[in-house]
Amino acid sequence: MIIKVGASLFAIAGVGYALYAYIESPGQVPRKKTAAADHSKMERMVTYVKPKAYVGTKAAITSYLGEIQTEKNGQIYAYRNGIIEAYLANVGDTVKKGQVVARLLPAEYSPDIANMIADRKAERTRSVGMVKSAELTLAEAKSRREKILAAADLKIANANTIANRVTDTTSSQLDKTALEQDAKVAKLESDLASMDVQISSQEKTVENMKKKTEASVALESDKLALRETTVKTAIKNAHATLLQIFYGADSSLYSVNQLRNTYFGARNSSTVNAFTNAMATFHAKYQEIDSLTKDESFAFAREVADTVDKGIRVLDATVVSADYGEDMLTADKKMLFEAKTDSMNGILTILNMYEEQKSMLAKETSVSSAELANETLMLDKLKAERSVVEKELAMARAEKDRMIAEVRNMKSESENEASKMVTAENADKIMSLSEADKMVTEAEKMLIDARSSLQAANEALGVLESAGFSNEVRAPFDGKITRRYVNVGESVSMSSPFYDIVGTASKKQAPKTFVRFEIPETDLLDATIDKEIRFYRTAEPLRKLTARIARVSPAVGSATKGVVIEAEFNEEIESIQVGSSVRVEMEKAGNMLLIPSASVAQSDDGKLSVFTVDSKGIVKSKEISTERTVGLDVYVSSGLTKDDRIVELPKNYAFLEDGVKVSPMEKPTVSAPAGAALSMPEGHKH
Repeated sequence: MIIKVGASLFAIAGVGYALYAYIESPGQVPRKKTAAADHSKMERMVTYVKPKAYVGTKAAITSYLGEIQTEKNGQIYAYRNGIIEAYLANVGDTVKKGQVVARLLPAEYSPDIANMIADRKAERTRSVGMVKSAELTLAEAKSRREKILAAADLKIANANTIANRVTDTTSSQLDKTALEQDAKVAKLESDLASMDVQISSQEKTVENMKKKTEASVALESDKLALRETTVKTAIKNAHATLLQIFYGADSSLYSVNQLRNTYFGARNSSTVNAFTNAMATFHAKYQEIDSLTKDESFAFAREVADTVDKGIRVLDATVVSADYGEDMLTADKKMLFEAKTDSMNGILTILNMYEEQKSMLAKETSVSSAELANETLMLDKLKAERSVVEKELAMARAEKDRMIAEVRNMKSESENEASKMVTAENADKIMSLSEADKMVTEAEKMLIDARSSLQAANEALGVLESAGFSNEVRAPFDGKITRRYVNVGESVSMSSPFYDIVGTASKKQAPKTFVRFEIPETDLLDATIDKEIRFYRTAEPLRKLTARIARVSPAVGSATKGVVIEAEFNEEIESIQVGSSVRVEMEKAGNMLLIPSASVAQSDDGKLSVFTVDSKGIVKSKEISTERTVGLDVYVSSGLTKDDRIVELPKNYAFLEDGVKVSPMEKPTVSAPAGAALSMPEGHKH
């Protein structure tokens, strides 16, 4: 059935290809829409072309044959070929510059132009029929596609209904299983969180007990340090007292002979010897007292007490003599007893306190360690219980994952079967739509081509019917008509004069002299108003003069395909006769791009622009500057690059705006105007 429909579409499309369903006003640039209408989001299909470069350089110069004329004695020409309808000035009449002196019949009365207009109208008529045929073909293709789409969508909807039922049933079972397992996991997670709170509290308790024990130990240690300082001070005082009693100022003599000399009458020498030996040991350790540890300091204190006792025994055994009387002995005993009472009793007291504090510290440490051990044991127990709960939680999670995986597998298998059914229906839809889309695409292409042909025919007809083919012949300057060459009803060409005219310029203002020459249509782009040209007589090739283009014919000669140019002298030039033949030189135009006039839009404020489309189908507008329109082509001087893709404007291009996505299709690159040189070599051309 699809093949039959396709054959029918192509049979209908055989009437022709086209582009537009209605005709724009002839010879006018389409107006650019200022606000886009609401249109479908579906991508539109457009055609695009790439600009072709028209290359010229400043070094490229073209030369033409010309003639010197003057306002004082000149001729009046028509700016197109035609047939004289009427004369509006007679011989002897005085006319003003720009005054209409004759009128030609409309352009269609010229055989060449009339034939061209008839051909363009016939082409437009054919194109209109092609557009209507293509639109009918496209409508039938779209209708067929919609029917195929509706039938396929109904089958897919039924398949999706079955698939949704399967999905709902298996999803419900999956949700129930997940809910049950989530409850188990949540209970264990709650237990675990509660145990984490208990463990955190117990860890704080253990940490506080450690800090308390460390603080108690530090306090007792500080007390012992104070006792150590007091013991060392008492030892130093006892040492000073013994030196003062037994050695006087000479503390370096620790010998039995000295003591015997001092205490000559000592009844017991062994007592003196014991004291002397103890004193030597005492003095030796005394030198390192500041470096002794705490325990070493308290042990040394006991030895000092023993040494003091030995000194008392020496004094008890001393015999009074003339050198060492009773008063001296009594004073030394008193001093030594006071030292023992003050220092040694203090030392013994400190020793007793030291032992007591050591005992208390050991007891405190033992009790604290026991309590800390109990709390630590409780903490370890809580952590062990937590480990058990954590394992149970891991097992519950694994069981949850296993059960959910099993249910998901069941769900997946059921959904796969349902999906296969939906996929099969979609595949059938795609195959059916593929053939329908091909027919729609072919019909759209035919419609685009048909509209393109219609637009080209319409624009060509517009050019021929445009005001460029002026029916009026005007005086080029103020003057008097002295001669008429042709009569009403006769044919004239752009190279045939109508009248001779003599200028009427005053003496204060010399009559203007100008060069009149004809250029081919293909060089029209190079001739712009006020452009400077050079010219010289053949007899004087080295004497080159200059003039500026003042007038350009608005039409092209049908026979010669030439355009008449008149350039006025920059200054008065002597010794060059009116009517002289000269050679004119004119530089070529710079680089420009050629694009179809059908792609140019004009805004309400007169600005020209085009729409471009990139490789992703995104539309962007660009403002352009143009030099001239020749035939169906526009010469663009700025705003485009040779890589731009220019959209040919369809009938209704309101949907074209920046950022819109379209489906672009390339058409053959636009050609240069007939006879135009796309690349101009350097040097002179004749």
